[in-house]
Amino acid sequence: MEISKKMIREILKEIDILGEVDELSDDLGLVEQGVDSLDMANLYLKLEEHFGIKIPDSDLHLVQSIKNIEEYIQNKLG
Repeated sequence: MEISKKMIREILKEIDILGEVDELSDDLGLVEQGVDSLDMANLYLKLEEHFGIKIPDSDLHLVQSIKNIEEYIQNKLG
């Protein structure tokens, strides 16, 4: 399965984060751009559900930006 930044943005829209998803930078951390910790928790759960993966707490630092999330999921799915 090919993972894209567009897919990550669609998931962000699904969880209804505060702010405009299309204006988020791919490279900056989402928290740095105003996404709160509850939205981040919802994002992790949605990513796990959508892609059928588990993101352990020890890996949360690897999934902080849209770019990092894309790379992480691609690596998890092989």
